[in-house]
Amino acid sequence: MLSGADKRALEKRLKLLFTRYSELDDALWYLSTDPAMIRARIRQYQVELSGMLKTETIKEEVIRDDITKSLKSFERNLLKYIEADEIAKRLPRLDALQESVYTQYAAQIDTVTNHISSTLQQRGAQFRAMAQAAEIPLARQAAIENYTLRAVSVGGKQYNGVVLGEFWDRMLDEYGTRGSIMYRNGANYPLTTYLDQRLQTSAAETDRLTSVVSASSLGLTMGQISRTGTTDSCIYWEGKYVFMSEEAKAQTLAKFPKMSVLQSIPTVQDVKNDNTHMFRWNCKHRILPTAITVLDPTDFAKEFDRTAAVQPAVPRRVNETKIYEQITGERYSPKEGGQVEKMREAASLDIKRVSYTIQ
Repeated sequence: MLSGADKRALEKRLKLLFTRYSELDDALWYLSTDPAMIRARIRQYQVELSGMLKTETIKEEVIRDDITKSLKSFERNLLKYIEADEIAKRLPRLDALQESVYTQYAAQIDTVTNHISSTLQQRGAQFRAMAQAAEIPLARQAAIENYTLRAVSVGGKQYNGVVLGEFWDRMLDEYGTRGSIMYRNGANYPLTTYLDQRLQTSAAETDRLTSVVSASSLGLTMGQISRTGTTDSCIYWEGKYVFMSEEAKAQTLAKFPKMSVLQSIPTVQDVKNDNTHMFRWNCKHRILPTAITVLDPTDFAKEFDRTAAVQPAVPRRVNETKIYEQITGERYSPKEGGQVEKMREAASLDIKRVSYTIQ
């Protein structure tokens, strides 16, 4: 995580960058500039923004500290197995994990800045097309004053300024600005808000990646999802067993062929691909390693049945708005009827293999 001083310095640099590219939020600039020049300027902005975010948020010392903390936590969870020599202590190299984390974060930043660039391109193209409806025909230009129109002259053309302004406001509402990013639910948030959540998300992702890679190096194939007392759609997975990968699942099924219940246990990627919020944006859940797969089949079955039977209590009150948006991918609006019912239906259909239901 970045320190408070580092975050303030980053926000200051972002503001300076936004100022240098102020034309990207200027409606008249889009009308008076050649489309090829617009694309080039947006691309230039994307490259600078991406470079700044990588330099300021993917710091080597921060990644190293996060990984070191995760490795220590990983060891603590398996201490009794290590001391009993049931598993060898051969954790992965720190530099290899660091490179993996850096590559993953850099790819995420590229995805975000590509999305911002694409959004600005779409907004500009749509606004130019809509502006045609605000253009004032030559036959009416002489009567502008009589019609009390606020005319705007751009590139030798006259536009109805009021209508043009309304079009641009609509574009800002729909696509956001050069300093914002659109989330999955369609809402636009300031880039600084995104960065705060990006840093929190990255810390959790580092911990999960460290667990998966470390488990693989130790020959461990399973883990359990941590419990945080959440009230959003993550409650469907809290405390559940997961396989670290498809390969890990295949190895475990081969070792315990009589444990048919293992077939229904998902991999970490399966859970991330589900319609819940688990392992997604701003999720703080961890994967707690377990060494029960090193046991013999009889002891494994007993330990699995014992731990799998202990389930967290579902909170009496859940955040139905969050759950609705996370599962359906749509924005929740209390003005529209039937949304809670739709959320419940989506939950029961998409997560039917999980025992929890919203009461």
